[in-house]
Amino acid sequence: MNGVTAKNFSGDGFTIENNVDAVKKVPDKVKLDRVTADYNRRQGLSIIAGTNITITNSTFKHTEGTPSSDGIALERDKPYTLLLENMVIRHKRMQNNGGYGLIFAFSHHSRVEYNIIPSNKEGGFFKQCLRSYIVRKQNQL
Repeated sequence: MNGVTAKNFSGDGFTIENNVDAVKKVPDKVKLDRVTADYNRRQGLSIIAGTNITITNSTFKHTEGTPSSDGIALERDKPYTLLLENMVIRHKRMQNNGGYGLIFAFSHHSRVEYNIIPSNKEGGFFKQCLRSYIVRKQNQL
């Protein structure tokens, strides 16, 4: 996906997930470049399941209204068995969100590089329940 804006949605601006029961696989090799999520209520971008997802040169801002109101949330749903790994989040701006700029919950093997993450009410970066590493490199909080 390239050059798309999601604005004023009542839920998430963008969501990446799949009906694994029906399809038997998670999204793989998804790329978002130069997308904007602005003034959405729940998240700018939710990634529920997937592998090898790359998000570059994008902006996620002014998310607020329904908790957790993060710019980007990598958040597997229960029972937490779906893959959510090998994410690359690079050269992005996550700002002025009601929650965190970026939250990793139950995600692993990911890279967060060269991002600008200012002025988010809860903070810039939050992680929980990680089974492996997240590389954070030259991000501005």
